[in-house]
Amino acid sequence: MNMNMKILMVLTFTLLFVFCTNKNNPYKTEHKSAIKTKFKTWQKKQIEKGIYLDSIRCSWSYFQDNDPEMTSLLPTIGFPEDSLLVYHYGYINDDAILDAIVVYNLVACDGAAALNYAQNEIIVLSNSKQEYKIKEDYFEKIRNKIGFGNLYLDSINNEKAFATYQDYLEDDPRCCPSIIKSIEINLMTDKYIIK
Repeated sequence: MNMNMKILMVLTFTLLFVFCTNKNNPYKTEHKSAIKTKFKTWQKKQIEKGIYLDSIRCSWSYFQDNDPEMTSLLPTIGFPEDSLLVYHYGYINDDAILDAIVVYNLVACDGAAALNYAQNEIIVLSNSKQEYKIKEDYFEKIRNKIGFGNLYLDSINNEKAFATYQDYLEDDPRCCPSIIKSIEINLMTDKYIIK
């Protein structure tokens, strides 16, 4: 077999492999884009309602540099910059359309430490019409059943979420919680296992 024929065969198999891999990619670009658009629309509404501040105004310097009468009317919790949003993609329900859990740390806009490294998780869930809806309180319900500490979503896989739960004993410094547990949550049944 001559060299040209070998090169042609390698190129053919490479193109075939790339085509098949992209065709079967479970994380389709259009679904990721639709998920991000849905989350950004929800985020904008939260800011408009006065629940959160946008990442530009949510800073200690903004609160210090502006009139206290004006800033006292603003929410003191804000969204982080977009680059700090984490999208965990996966198939959460049974419609075979990509879903996601968007994770972000809450920001104390006025510099207060009361949030104590709190994380928020928003589910962007598909339906059979390929539309997306937001579920805000899913993880809050789980968190309330477990305790008063912080829940940190690490990953999702096969309709399960894997998280770390941290809580403080009375004498613990804010940097160092004594209670650290692994949690596995079945996203279809809302049941969880503490390990």
